[in-house]
Amino acid sequence: MKKHEIEAIFTAKVQEYIAKGYTISTTTMSGHQGEIAKIDVTNGEELIRILLEDMHDWNHEDRREIEAVVLTVGRSTQKVERRARCNPFDTMYPTIWNDKLEAIEQRTFYQINRDDDFFTEDFEEYRAMQEVQLERMMNRTDRRWSPKTTELGEAAKQIAIRFIKRKLGKSRVSSKEIKVTKKEWKDEVRYYVTYFSKEYRLA
Repeated sequence: MKKHEIEAIFTAKVQEYIAKGYTISTTTMSGHQGEIAKIDVTNGEELIRILLEDMHDWNHEDRREIEAVVLTVGRSTQKVERRARCNPFDTMYPTIWNDKLEAIEQRTFYQINRDDDFFTEDFEEYRAMQEVQLERMMNRTDRRWSPKTTELGEAAKQIAIRFIKRKLGKSRVSSKEIKVTKKEWKDEVRYYVTYFSKEYRLA
C-alpha cells in the first residue's frame, strides 16, 4: 500500500460522513497537535474528527520499535460551545484534543521502511519484511567491514621481503617467516604483510 492509497482512504472516510449529512466544521480545526491531517465534521449534535497521525511505539514482546500511520475516526467527548464573537467564523473555540477522542474506528498502516513509500495493515507481514530488510542491511555491513581475504603467493612474498627489510632494518628475511594477504572491501583493496604475528600494511 502506497501513501496515496492511505490518503484515498482518509478522503473516502470524510466523504462517507458528508454523505450522511455531516458538514465540515470549519471553526474547530485550528491549532496543530503534531498530526499529519485532520478534518472535523458535525451534524449539529456531535463532532466527529477524521484524524491521520504518525505512531512511534515500542513492542515489548519482540523488543523492537513500531513505526506506523494511524487513521482514527473519533467522536469528541468535549462540549464545544462557540464563544461570543462578532464573526461567526471566529476560530476561538476550546481546543479539541486528539487524545480525548472516543474512537469509533481505527486503522493502522505499518511503515515497512523509513525510506520507502510502502505500508501494510498486516502486522505479521510488517515484521517479516523488517526481518528481510535487517538481514540485507547486515549483509551490506558485513561486506563493508568484513573484507574478502586472499593469501598471495611467492611473487608477492618477494616484494614483502624487501618491504620488511627496509621497514625493520633487517638484513635477512625468509619467505617462510612472512604471509602476504590481499583484503578486498566493496570499494577498496589493500595488501598486508604479516611478519612474526605482526601485521603491516603493504599498500
